[in-house]
Amino acid sequence: MDKRGVNYTKTNEGYRSQVYRCTAGKLTFGWGTHIDEYDYIPKEVSQIMFKLKYAQAELDYEKLNFSLNPVRRIVIIDMIYNLGLTRFMKFKKMISAIHERDFDLAADELEDSLYFRQVGHRGLQNSMMMRTGEWYR
Repeated sequence: MDKRGVNYTKTNEGYRSQVYRCTAGKLTFGWGTHIDEYDYIPKEVSQIMFKLKYAQAELDYEKLNFSLNPVRRIVIIDMIYNLGLTRFMKFKKMISAIHERDFDLAADELEDSLYFRQVGHRGLQNSMMMRTGEWYR
């Protein structure tokens, strides 16, 4: 690839970190990439996107100052990955219970949520791991 050509096209397209509708009405992200042009996303591309999103969830976890054991930490990161930090922060009673180190109450609050009802087995695993601090088997 010609570096000057790449830079020229990137400049012309402009970068947007959020998905938007271009002037042609197509869902678009990055430097003018239309999502609906792809019937298939290679696993390698999905893996890169996963790593970026997971790394962001880890950074968001650090902002919470929970100091949890590795298993409970993974539960929170999993929830942030799935929900995003903004929606995760709506779990006020669960977050409060975690700060109080009341992990049974935190698990109860997790179970008493729309999230729990929507994610199926994932919710049960996260609840049990929050409650016990051990891997769910």
